[in-house]
Order: sequence, then structure tokens, then C-alpha cells
Amino acid sequence: MAVYQTEKILSFKLFRNNRASLDNQTLWLQKIMTTLRKTYDIKQVNLVGHSMGGLTTTNYLLNNHAGSYPEVQKLVVMGSPFKGIKDKNYFFNNYGEATHDLKPESRSLQLMIHNNHNFNEHINVLAIAGVIPNQKSDGLVHVSSALGIKDIVPSSVYHEKIIKDTKATHSGLHEHPRVDQEIAEFLWNVQKNS
Repeated sequence: MAVYQTEKILSFKLFRNNRASLDNQTLWLQKIMTTLRKTYDIKQVNLVGHSMGGLTTTNYLLNNHAGSYPEVQKLVVMGSPFKGIKDKNYFFNNYGEATHDLKPESRSLQLMIHNNHNFNEHINVLAIAGVIPNQKSDGLVHVSSALGIKDIVPSSVYHEKIIKDTKATHSGLHEHPRVDQEIAEFLWNVQKNS
């Protein structure tokens, strides 16, 4: 029964509307975290976010220090455009409030860097970037943008992995077996079987 209820909680708009603004997605994550703490007495969590999800989890951590939330132990971001998306075609083919936040030098991205002093120095961070052959990106997010969280978090807690592979595309990162292994090792110290 608890699993069903948790799944019900996790179906907030955050997971249904990936075109919403970073501010709205951060508010939705705040509600989820409050519910996890107050309803289920979950005291500690790890957060993993892909693309906009990585921006949302980071923005949440920069802006939510008061309240009843589970304590975040570790954060994994993968393919998250902390320095924006430079591909102009992306903005012709995509719409919604999120597109404003994903532009290089957007107010939202600049605020995260400006608020970097709010990041808890005890949260370990892993940034994962994909690089497909003959490119410096995962096909959408440049490697420097995917690793751009290093301008936000303390260097003492920052770790990065670059996955170079034909399958390390933006949409393929969260399905990539090496990414799964890196996350398992980082979060739970699960070593790859030889």
C-alpha cells in the first residue's frame, strides 16, 4: 500500500509537464518533498534529475532551507543544461515557459549561480555529461553546460563523469547502462561485477 501511495504522490504535475517554468517545477518538487516528509516520515533522500529535472532539483536545493523536508544526501544531474542550450533550432521546435529558462544567460540560470552560496556543502554531487562521437555534446546539451553545476556547488563535493558513446545522446542518457552503473556506484557504492 505504501508503494501505491508513493507512486500517487510522485505523479504530481512535475512529472507530467516538462514545459513548465523552472520556478513552477521547483514549487512542485517542494510539495513532493513536504509530502514525503510529513505523510511518510521519509527523513533522507537522494535526488536524480535528467535535463530540466537536474535544473529543478538544483534550484530546489538552492531555495528551500526552511520547512519540513527530507534531508538530501546526494544529487545526480545528467544532461542538465546549466549554461543553457545553444542550439537555436531547439527553440523553434519547442515551446512553453521552460524554453525561456533554457536559453543561455536566462534569468533563472543566472539566479542559480548567484545563489550558489545557498548550496549545502554536505550534499555530494555527480554531474554526468553525454558526448556522442564527433561532437562536444549529447546532441542537445554541450558538455560544458552539462557540467556547469560546478559553478554552483562547492568543489569539495563535486564529481563528474563524461560518457562518450554513440548511445550517450540526450534522450539516451537515462537509458544508458554505464550511466546506470555510475549512478549506482555514486549513490550506493554498488560496484560493477567483473
